[in-house]
Amino acid sequence: MTLTHYGFIVLAKGYQPKIQRSVMENEHFKTQVIGVSSVEDAVTVANDLIKEGVQVIELCGGFGEDNANKVINSLDSQTPIGFVGFSVSETQKLSKLLS
Repeated sequence: MTLTHYGFIVLAKGYQPKIQRSVMENEHFKTQVIGVSSVEDAVTVANDLIKEGVQVIELCGGFGEDNANKVINSLDSQTPIGFVGFSVSETQKLSKLLS
């Protein structure tokens, strides 16, 4: 099987999934990027993406491992769901930026 449909969920305060969304698509590949403001919204969006045929979902680093696992564990799906992480040195840079 070839990967042709990918979903990326971004978590940020105030994002509304029906408004903050983008699709990049050509004859070979479709990427959907959707913004959410809560873990609950992410679960709903992930379910919708799976129903639409997305083959892989990735959650942005803003979820953190705990919230990413909440999303993953809330879904009853064979669709692989990953989450973005940072190396130790990059986490230090991120912490500095966010402080």
